[in-house]
Amino acid sequence: MSILAAIILGLIQGATEFLPVSSSGHLALAQFFLGAEEPNRLFDIVLHVGTLIAIVAFYRREIWEILRDLKEAMVEREFNKWGVRLTVIVLIASFPTAIIGLLIEKYLPKDITTLAYLVCGFLILNGFILVLNRFAPHPEINDEKTLIRFPYWKSILLGIAQGFAVFPGISRSGTTITAALFFGISRTEAAMLSFLLSIPAILGALILKFDVDMFAGNDSATPFLLGAAIAAVSGYAFLSALVALLKKAKFHYFAWYCWGLAAMCLSFILFA
Repeated sequence: MSILAAIILGLIQGATEFLPVSSSGHLALAQFFLGAEEPNRLFDIVLHVGTLIAIVAFYRREIWEILRDLKEAMVEREFNKWGVRLTVIVLIASFPTAIIGLLIEKYLPKDITTLAYLVCGFLILNGFILVLNRFAPHPEINDEKTLIRFPYWKSILLGIAQGFAVFPGISRSGTTITAALFFGISRTEAAMLSFLLSIPAILGALILKFDVDMFAGNDSATPFLLGAAIAAVSGYAFLSALVALLKKAKFHYFAWYCWGLAAMCLSFILFA
């Protein structure tokens, strides 16, 4: 892994992990155009650690409030708190996500060219998912804590939506935020819930995919550390931008980007 490739992939991961355009799909396409024969699993893991740091940093106040509510709930035996409810929602949603992810991932192609074709197809589908965002309910108060009234059974549906994002080209944030909006969650909380849901998803993927043998042949850690750092810094910036765009209800504009990128990449693969 060269320094230049690490910088490029770090920037791509930082932007696309949070924008609703599929980071896994973009990384696969980028590695294809950089001449890789198969996806670099170790580097993907390291990049996701970087964006995980960005999530924790951006939502540090909300995470602190969740921890405070959990502590108070244990002492006061009062479990109808916002942080407690959010924790339960995330835990419930994580189960179907894990099951679907494990079932699907083993069937994904390892050949980078086949994977590139697959990404293009799912980017087109992802565009249609994002168009649905335009028709989602628009609560009048964006910062209202709507999650306090969110029924737990709908968490399973959120987890299913997130699980299908294992397909490269399907955006995890796009599917979960769109689903959350249709369930009546405010736009601010839909974004926050989506990225808090990603914490156990990313940690679970790290645990499942981590293999000490993947370090064999990687003499220098510099590209990996640089890629993770760039993913963390750029990810924080793009996460801020996404939340601002979501408040303005312009999420569906990314559908055009997904369709355009899919068309451009397919044309290159087929005719270059």
